[in-house]
Amino acid sequence: MSLSQRIGRIVAFGAALILAVSACGNGASPTITAATDGADGSTVPAVAGVTVTVTVTPNEGPSGTNAPITVTGEPNQIVIIQVVQPSGFEYQLSGTTDAGGNFTDTGSFSGQVGDVITITAIVGPTQDSPSSSTTFTITGTDETTTTSSTTTTTTAGTTTTTQPPATTTTTVASVGFSGGDVTGSINPGAAAVGQTIHLSACGLQPGESMEWSFLGLLVQGIANAGGCIELSMTIPDGTPPDSHPMDLSGDLGSFAELDYSTL
Repeated sequence: MSLSQRIGRIVAFGAALILAVSACGNGASPTITAATDGADGSTVPAVAGVTVTVTVTPNEGPSGTNAPITVTGEPNQIVIIQVVQPSGFEYQLSGTTDAGGNFTDTGSFSGQVGDVITITAIVGPTQDSPSSSTTFTITGTDETTTTSSTTTTTTAGTTTTTQPPATTTTTVASVGFSGGDVTGSINPGAAAVGQTIHLSACGLQPGESMEWSFLGLLVQGIANAGGCIELSMTIPDGTPPDSHPMDLSGDLGSFAELDYSTL
């Protein structure tokens, strides 16, 4: 009798777990699923046969992009999402899959153009639980070079041609941060007087009021339904090139502290 024709069941009398081993189709591999214990209706984690998927949409974009990360796996299980940048900066998101085995949270992605950020989702109570990985790629331009036109001057029969040096404008990639429950990025990663900087942050409570304090300036905003917020401010005149403290503070307890460099 072939494997597809056999059904095996192990019943542990008085125990909390019923494991059903079955196979469908010729040559199919058996899977192990979990059943409730019949006492309190709780779900016992399956030890094998669980498929975990993780997707981020879109899976590429400029530094500072916020994008939803969707995980599917065993229902009613702990989810840990690890986001790791090539620079070594990393942060985690966490939650629980719903009754359909789904979980979604928002990730913030920053770094140099060309960076490939790894997103790994673990579904279950331990680091050895089923997992899956995907990536997000930073796109855009970090540096542009503009060369002005040639200047020709004629004086007393002598012609002089001057080629001005190339003018290079460099955009410093976004800087990522993590503090308290708040993670995010600031674009660009350093700025000069008169330049506008953009803050993208997630991890707040939906509807939480956030104050962004920097260089004596205060900008306020309200987190959206996903707990994310985007704010902007302009570096004021007279700011010296240096590293300055920056604070984020929410009225429901969310916070982050970091240093930001002006040029």
